[in-house]
Amino acid sequence: MPTKADSVSDAIAAIHVFYGLCNGTVKINGQMISAPALDVKNVNIEQWNDSIKFWETARKLEQKLGVEFNLVQNLLKKMQGFLLI
Repeated sequence: MPTKADSVSDAIAAIHVFYGLCNGTVKINGQMISAPALDVKNVNIEQWNDSIKFWETARKLEQKLGVEFNLVQNLLKKMQGFLLI
């Protein structure tokens, strides 16, 4: 869960980095990490995909409404039991 994210974009970036570290498909300082950097035995990929879809939908809402959701921490606390990120 991106607990330190201040915005929807930060949450999306954190999820993509974690996902990339699990799959070995992330670039750090211009270098591709080709082997998984994290143990992924207990990672539910479908759940991560759902999380990415949720946050990307939130970003689309921001763009469409012309607002920025800055209260991600409060949103995460309220949703903690419903959606694992």
